[in-house]
Amino acid sequence: MKTFPIDTLDCHDIVWSPCGAFIAAWDSLDGYVGIYRPDGRKKEFRSDMGGLGAKHVKWSPTSQFLAVVGWDGKVSLLFNISFDAK
Repeated sequence: MKTFPIDTLDCHDIVWSPCGAFIAAWDSLDGYVGIYRPDGRKKEFRSDMGGLGAKHVKWSPTSQFLAVVGWDGKVSLLFNISFDAK
């Protein structure tokens, strides 16, 4: 078993990717989404989401993409190689 801290101010939720290689954790207070490997390594995505955090975060069935929907109605699509917005 491995434990590691997540870098959120107020974690809204976490979700495993379907492939099991990633865990996404996001904030309810700002535009932070952390994408973690089970060993604790991370990538992060920050976006201005209209002053609030992510409303919904959803993995594609293949875990290739992570969709982040803000309270402003905008969608950021992150690609799993770099987790940069596309």
